[in-house]
Order: sequence, then C-alpha cells, then structure tokens
Amino acid sequence: SFQAEAGMKGLLLCAAAVSCDAARVRISATPINKVVSMLESMASKGKEEKHAEAVAFATFQQWCDNTRDEKQRAVSDGDQEKSELEATVDKTKAEIEDLADHLDRLEEDMSAWEGDKTAATEIRKKEHEDYEALHKDYQESIDALKNALEVLSKPGADNHESLVALAESKRIPDFARNRLMALLGFASDGENPDDFTPTAVIDMLQKLEDKFKGGQLKTEKTEIEEKGSYEQLIQRLDNNIDAAEDEKAAKTDRKTAQEAKLGAAKGELKQTTKALTSDTKYLKDTTAMCQRKSEEFEANQMSRAGEIHALEKAISILKSDEVSGTAEKNGMTDGEEDPDATPVLLQLRSSTASERKDRIWAFIKTKAVLFKSKPLELLALKIENDPFVKVKRMIYDLINQLIDEANQEASQKEFCDKELAENKLTRDRKTEQAEKLQAEIEERTAKAGQYAKKVADLGRQIKELQDAMTESTKQRSAEQAENKQTISEAAAGQRAVAQAKQVLQAYYGQAESNSFGFMQGPADDAPSTAGSAHTGDQSGASGVIGMLEVVESDFGHLAATTQEDEDQAQRDYEKFMNESKQDKAVKEVDREHYRERSQTNDERLHAAKNDLEATNENLEAAMEYFEKLRPDCVDAGTAYDERVSKRKEEIESLQEALQLLDQSSS
Repeated sequence: SFQAEAGMKGLLLCAAAVSCDAARVRISATPINKVVSMLESMASKGKEEKHAEAVAFATFQQWCDNTRDEKQRAVSDGDQEKSELEATVDKTKAEIEDLADHLDRLEEDMSAWEGDKTAATEIRKKEHEDYEALHKDYQESIDALKNALEVLSKPGADNHESLVALAESKRIPDFARNRLMALLGFASDGENPDDFTPTAVIDMLQKLEDKFKGGQLKTEKTEIEEKGSYEQLIQRLDNNIDAAEDEKAAKTDRKTAQEAKLGAAKGELKQTTKALTSDTKYLKDTTAMCQRKSEEFEANQMSRAGEIHALEKAISILKSDEVSGTAEKNGMTDGEEDPDATPVLLQLRSSTASERKDRIWAFIKTKAVLFKSKPLELLALKIENDPFVKVKRMIYDLINQLIDEANQEASQKEFCDKELAENKLTRDRKTEQAEKLQAEIEERTAKAGQYAKKVADLGRQIKELQDAMTESTKQRSAEQAENKQTISEAAAGQRAVAQAKQVLQAYYGQAESNSFGFMQGPADDAPSTAGSAHTGDQSGASGVIGMLEVVESDFGHLAATTQEDEDQAQRDYEKFMNESKQDKAVKEVDREHYRERSQTNDERLHAAKNDLEATNENLEAAMEYFEKLRPDCVDAGTAYDERVSKRKEEIESLQEALQLLDQSSS
C-alpha cells in the first residue's frame, strides 16, 4: 500500500541521513519495520566504527612511519659512527704497536751503540798504551844514541859505559851492536877492523839516530790518526745516541697521546654500541608490532566490511515487496502507534476533502516558512494547484532526492574526514620532521663552528708551543754561550790572580828570609849610615796578597755559581722541552681527532639540509592539497550539522504530509 511504501522510504531515509530515534516516523510500526530499523542502526554504527578505526589506524600508522624513520636514521648513524670508532681503535692500536716496536728497536740500537763505544774505548786504550810503550822505547834509544855520540865526539873520554848501554838497547840492530862490541874490544874474527873505528861507529850511530827519529815521528802520526778516528767514531755514536734519545722521547710522547686517544675511543665505542643495540632492538620491536597491528587492522576492516555488507543485504531483503509488502498486506502490525504522532491527523479524518487539502497546504506552508525550505515551499505551491496524486509523487521524489543528497553528502563527509585526517597527519609529521631537521642543522652548524674553533685554537697552541720551544732553544744557546764565557773568564781570572799572588809571595817571602838580626848597642843610638837588609814593604804586601786571595775566591765563587746556574738552566730547559714536546704531540692528536669529527659533522649537516629540503617540498605539497580540500571539506563542512538537521526537519515534514495525504484518501 501507499502507507507501507511511505513508511519503508521513511526508514531508509532514517538510516541514510539521520538517526532513527530522532526521525520518529509517525506511522504504525510492523515487526519488519522494527527489524529494518535495528539493522539500519547497526549498519550505521558499523560504518562509524569502521571509519573511526581507519582514522585511528592512520594516526597509528603515521606514528609507525615516524618512529621507523627516526630509529632507522639512528641505527644508520650509529652503524656509521661505530664503524668509524672501530676504524679509529684499530688504527690507533696499530700505531701504538708500531711505536712500541720502534721504541724497542731504538733501545736495541742505543744499547748496540753504547757497546760500540765501550769496545772502541777499550781498543783506543790498548792502542794508546802500545803507543806510549813504543814511543818511550824510541825515546830511550834516541837518548842513548845522543849520549853515545856525545861521548864518542870527545877525544880521550871514557865511552865504555855509554857504548855498553847503547849496545844493550832493544832497538839497536845486530850489525850495529856487533860494531859497538868490536869497538869495545869484543870484535869477532873475520870482521873488517876499518868498520870498528870511532869515525865509522859515529857515522853508523848518526844514521841510527835519524832512523829512530823517523820511526818515532811515524809512531806519533799513527797515534794522532788513530786518536782522530776514535774521536770521530765516538762523536758519530754520540750523535746517533742523542738522535735516538730525541726520537725515543717524541715516540714515547706520541705513544702516550695515542694510548689516551685509544682509551677515549674505546669508551665512545662502548657507549655507541650500547645505544645502537638499544635502537636496533627498538626498531625491530616497533616493526614487528606495526606489522602485527597492520594485519589486525586489515582483518578488522575486512570483517567490518563483511558485516556492513551482510546488514545492508539483509535490509534490502527485508525492504523488498516479498517481505515488507506481504507483511503490510496481511496486517502484520504490532498494534502500537508512535506516541509522538501529531493529533492533527485525528482531526483531519473527520474533515472534508477540501478542508483536508487546505490543512495540508497550511501545514506544508508553515514548515516551509519555519525551516526556510525551498523544496517545502515548492511543494506547498504544488498542493495548492495540483491534485493529490501528483503531490504524493512529488513528495516521494523530494524524499528520494533528499535521501540521495544525504548519501552523497555522507560519502563526501567520510571522504573529507579521511583525507583531512591523513593530510593533517602528513602536515604534522612533515612539520615535526622539518623542525627536528632544522634543530639538527642548527646544532650541527654550531658544532661545525665549535670544531673549527677547536682546530684553530689547537693549531694556534701548537704554533705557540713550537715558537716557545724555538725561542727557548735560542735563549738557551745564548745563555749557555754566555755562561761558558763567564766560567772561562772566571777560571782565567782565578789563574791569573793565583799567579800574581804566587809571584808576590815568592818575592816577599824570600826578602823576609834575607833580613839579618843585629845586637842592641851604641850603633843603635847612632845616626843611621847604612840601612838594614831590604825586605820590601811587607805590611803592604800582606794587605795586597790578602786582597788577591779574596779576589781569587770571588773568581772561584763566580765560576762555581755560574756553573750551578748553567746546570740548573739546562735541566729546566730539558724539562720544558720534554713537557712541550709531549703537550704538542697530544694537541696534534687532538687536532686530528677534531678534524675527523668536523668532517663527519659536515657530511651529516649536508645530509640533514638535503633531507630538510625534501621534507619542506613534501610539506608544501601537503599544504597545497589541503588548500584544494578547503572549499569542499573545510568551508562547506562548517554547516554540515546544520544541513543535516534542516534536511531531517524537511524529511519529517514531507513524511507528515504523506500521512496527511494517505488519511485524506482513505
């Protein structure tokens, strides 16, 4: 019937546009209508929950994406930093081992050079002893020859003892010894007597003297050459040892600095590994959880879609003529009426057709004015001019049109809610990423300045240390030369004063010992005609010698204190140089470390700037899309609830008009 059809369409409108409880269709309800109403309420609720779940999952998915991006970046940075630290640890370990091996080799070389010095000194000592013995032997032989020649050159002199001593000399050749013995009367048979004359012997001895002097000179030259070679060797070995000592000190300082760097790198590596392990586990757990939640969401969405499909199919079946039509045709009602049904309907049943038409027109006109509804105003005009049949068809058309508009607007609303929510999440996420990247850029830019300043400061400090060492070496050399000159001059002054004192003491002491003592007598009273023995100005000399002793002592004190000052200055210089070299080595290692960190920071700063540029492009695209959504989804959405409420009132008014028309035709 017309009434059943109107009721069915009212229920459909209720499910599509407004709540069934709020619509309160004013017709007699059937059990089928109630079931349909319940199913439509369930379907509406299912759609709302499905949409709410989609929006909530979009937020969750966005969190997953943000967290994964953040942790993946943290893991990537951690992996890179760990690799860099491991490389630093391995490189530093290798350098420390190389330094230790080099120091061991230096120790071996220094020990070998010290051994060479000891061996060379022993050889030189033996060579010098041999030289002394040989030189002495030559000198004794030459002296014996001179003595013999002197004796032989004096006629009548007793030369027997000198010739015997010469003949016993080890350096005298056998032929010379034989001639000397023959000259002494011990000639052998068969020898020429002319060879044993004094003249022949003198000639022979002179030749021997020349030969011995030549041998002695050769021995002295050999001694000088061997001594020079020894001194050159010792100087070369000392230079090698000094250079090794300097290299050992530098290598030791470098090794100490690298050991400190190794300890710091190991500490950083431990912290980085710990943070990387934590980030990796967090990323793994997050990925697993997000995957599980995603699968649950997909399953829930499919389940909800299946539920909604089942509900809509059941509603379609129950609204078909086979079910609803048959139920109304056979009067399957529950005997209850809507308690909110207007009493106007009861009054209309007893009125004439013309009065009922006027009342319907007045009712529709009133509602049109009340709701400012163009469709109701148009309907009132039609009721005034057209018969009820056309008016009822128009009402049905209007109801269907409103239902379509409601469905379309609901779909548009759902689309807008979803797109706006996702767009807001995208804008929020990109804004947050941009802020984080901007903060990272600012932080790394600040670090870049700090690292550059640190490198510059360390470079300046290294230069200052080097300049200080150079200046200290220059001052030390000048001070050493000055002290050496002062000590030399003080020693020379002390020797000169001692010599002068010795001269005075020698004279005045002798003069005093030459004085004679006289007996007291008349001569003492007589005028002096001849002075006593001259002893010089003994009192004046005593004062002068005393002053010279003070001066001599002052020169000695000056030399001693200057030497003490020189020794202390040298110790202070060596201490300063060692500490400065170690400090310089540490600072050079620190500067290299900060250079490496600065390079890594610059690379990450460049990457962050690129990421920020890409993020800003994505954010700009999201903002542009939001502006596209604004006219249909934001501006239009502000009056959505008002339009739904107005459409609800219009539909209720049309439903009441249908009821009035149905009653007027009964």
